[in-house]
Amino acid sequence: MKKTLPIIIVVLIIAGLGLWWQFGVKNSVTNFEECVAAGNPVMEIYPRQCRVGDKLFTEDVQPVGNDDI
Repeated sequence: MKKTLPIIIVVLIIAGLGLWWQFGVKNSVTNFEECVAAGNPVMEIYPRQCRVGDKLFTEDVQPVGNDDI
């Protein structure tokens, strides 16, 4: 009994930190730039996309003008 209590406490602390990291940190991302700055994976397609959990942010790309044609 004396050995199990510290083990249970450590497991609960680790689980709590994991839940805090999973749900607390990622909710602050609201656009593509913040997603990239937070270190999330960027899909190298056109336009680039960044995923945070179940949210997907797309890079805003300005169209290139063809004034010479």
